[in-house]
Amino acid sequence: GSVSTANARLASQAGGFALEPTPALGFAGAAAIDASGKLAGLADVRVQVVAGPPASASSQGRLIAATALKSFLAAQNITPQAGVSGLEAAKGAVARVICVRK
Repeated sequence: GSVSTANARLASQAGGFALEPTPALGFAGAAAIDASGKLAGLADVRVQVVAGPPASASSQGRLIAATALKSFLAAQNITPQAGVSGLEAAKGAVARVICVRK
C-alpha cells in the first residue's frame, strides 16, 4: 500500500512544540522526521471540543519529542534497534491499525 506524508513546521508553545499546520486526524501517532531524516518525535493530534454547536470542535497538533519517546522506552526496558533512518526507511516500517466503531 501507499504511505501518506504531510509537511509541518514547529512553533514554540508552552511545554513543547506545536505542529503547524495541524496534520489531519489520521496522522495522530505518526513519526515526525526532521530535514536530515532523523526521528524528531511523534505527532500528537487531538480534537479539542468546547461546549456549544458542533462546529466549535477544532484540532491541535503537537510534537512529542524523540527524547521523551526514548525515556518512555527505557522506563519499559525496551531498547530501540539501530539501523537505517530517513523517510524511505520509515515508510517501509509503517504498520498502522485503524479501528472504526459503528
